[in-house]
Amino acid sequence: MNEKFFLKKIPVPITITKNDKITYVNEEAISFTGYKEEELIGKNISFLYPSLFEFESIKESAEENKGIRGLRTKLKNKQGEIVDVAVYINLLRYEDGSSGGIGAVLDISSIVEGEEKLQKNIEKLHFLYNTLRTLTSSLDLDEIIKKVVNILRDYFNIEVIALSFLEEKEGKKYSQVKYTIGYEPEMVKKFSTLPIDEWKDRSNVCHAIYTGKPLYIPDVTKAEKNYLKVNSKVRSSLAIPIKFKEHIFGGIVLESTEIDRFSKEDIELLNTIIDIFATVIVNARLYEQTLELSIKDALTDTYNHRYFYDQLHKEIGWNKRYGTPFSLAILDLDKFKRINDTYGHIEGDRVLRKIGKLLKTNVRNHIDVVCRYGGDEFSIIFPHTNLDEAKVVTERLLYTLNKENKNLYGITMSIGLKQYEGESPTEFIAKTDALTYKAKQKGGNRIEC
Repeated sequence: MNEKFFLKKIPVPITITKNDKITYVNEEAISFTGYKEEELIGKNISFLYPSLFEFESIKESAEENKGIRGLRTKLKNKQGEIVDVAVYINLLRYEDGSSGGIGAVLDISSIVEGEEKLQKNIEKLHFLYNTLRTLTSSLDLDEIIKKVVNILRDYFNIEVIALSFLEEKEGKKYSQVKYTIGYEPEMVKKFSTLPIDEWKDRSNVCHAIYTGKPLYIPDVTKAEKNYLKVNSKVRSSLAIPIKFKEHIFGGIVLESTEIDRFSKEDIELLNTIIDIFATVIVNARLYEQTLELSIKDALTDTYNHRYFYDQLHKEIGWNKRYGTPFSLAILDLDKFKRINDTYGHIEGDRVLRKIGKLLKTNVRNHIDVVCRYGGDEFSIIFPHTNLDEAKVVTERLLYTLNKENKNLYGITMSIGLKQYEGESPTEFIAKTDALTYKAKQKGGNRIEC
């Protein structure tokens, strides 16, 4: 399957199963478990869990909830070590009726160790940590940022905070301010984007991002370098890089009107909190990557068959509730088989990628849903669109393809187009598919409505 090329590149362990048997592992999974590929393929995935009961519980939970998002559990590697992980599972249904899943795991051993360390600290720290744990229930990065900044402000009674992310443009790294408390808007605007290399010795947050280490200035009035005075009332300033392992995401600055406001214990505690925050960022991004992988066709970068059905049911729900019209097009490439037979499947795949890109760029971005419906078939769901409106778009698609098909071996499309009229999903698809077949029977390169 073409998806495996992308799965191989994902920097977290990935497994694919069929009837609980492992059918694919990426390089990270091999490294993570300590097993060779041949020692994993064909094995029942339960042997990677410390107990069969734990495996069965996870399997039951995945089936009941149609997948798992960030469930904490344990895995056992070849050396017999038990590793704390967060598990993400998307269920699969194979054409022969068998079931399986695509799973990703994130090693959270360092988080668990951090938890144990925190629980041995003072009672106030325990309360703060529990507050931070609630952040893991949210995967909205903007919401996470606001919550973390507000928790730090309230717990440490800090008047001034700025959070920046590391961004790269044209090979140059920048500190980009994302959220602030206590700074004047005009100053934030003036210093919102700072080139790291140029400002690493003039700004403590740039220095922290550049070195990957915290920088504390107990009295900014005596600072000869590494400090950018943005607020005249500030007397002490602490910059901490936001990083997961060695990967730096950005930095956070906490400033106070008191001289030497932050104790050694405060700095250690803040480092721990920022480490957890970085892990939450990784979790959120991993979720986005896994979700994107589960709904996209890897070859054409259009949505897959599963996502098509999900969106179709949603549109039918909207139609039944509010009477909102929508239309469906099923597009079948004419004489595509001759490309594979004549030029090979690699060239056929190139043509499919080009067709997928052409369809996506000629419909409404983030509104119309372009899916790879089958081998050389695509479908497009047109929300809030009646038949006449959808026909205008499909005619444009047909015209564009004919205009550019010299580079696509003269390939054309047969298009069936239908507006939803209260049918069941199966009936609606069947009627639209019949129109596609009718267009093909009439010679192709046409639309049947």
